[in-house]
Amino acid sequence: MTPARAIAQVAEARAAGLTLPLAVMTYVNPVLAMGAEAFATACAAAGADGVIVPDLPAEEAAGLAATLGAHRLAHIPLVAPTTPTARLARVAATAAGFVYCVSVTGTTGARASVNPAALDLLERVRSVSGLPRALGFGISRPEHVAALTGHCEAVVVGSALLDAIGGADDPAATAEAFVRALRGAGATP
Repeated sequence: MTPARAIAQVAEARAAGLTLPLAVMTYVNPVLAMGAEAFATACAAAGADGVIVPDLPAEEAAGLAATLGAHRLAHIPLVAPTTPTARLARVAATAAGFVYCVSVTGTTGARASVNPAALDLLERVRSVSGLPRALGFGISRPEHVAALTGHCEAVVVGSALLDAIGGADDPAATAEAFVRALRGAGATP
C-alpha cells in the first residue's frame, strides 16, 4: 500500500457510487514527503472527507489542520484515556468532523469489555468540544455498542471487522451482516 494507492482507492469508491463519509488514515511522514498542500489537494480531489494522522502531535497540528480545512477536509485527531483534560482542549481546537477517542492504551484489537477509562475520556472530550466523539480500539461486540449508547456518537470497528471478513466468499455481505449484528437485530448498517 502507498499513499497514492490509498487516495486512488478513495476515488475508485466514489466513482463506484459510495456516498458515506470517508476519512483516510496515515502517518505524518507520508504527508510531509508528499507535501501537505499536495496531499490535501489529492485527498479532496479523490473525494475524501477527512484525514486521521495518529502520530501528529497536537503542538504541530495547526498547520496541517489549516491546510486540510482549506480543502474542506476534516482534521480528525486521536486522543487516549491518558490524555490530560487541558491537552484534550488543545487537541480539540484543531479538530473538525469528530474527535477519535481511543478506548485503551496500547494496541488495537478486540477486547472482552469496554474500558471504564474510555467512558471518562468521552465525558472529558465532551467538556472541551462540541464535536461528535467516536470511540475505537477494541470495539467488537454488540454489548460494547450497547454499553456505549448515549456516551458517544459513533464507534470505530477495525480489527473485528477485518477478522469477520477475512476469507469470506462475499466480503461485502459478511461486513453488512457483522455491522447489523453489532447494531442489533433489524438495524440498518
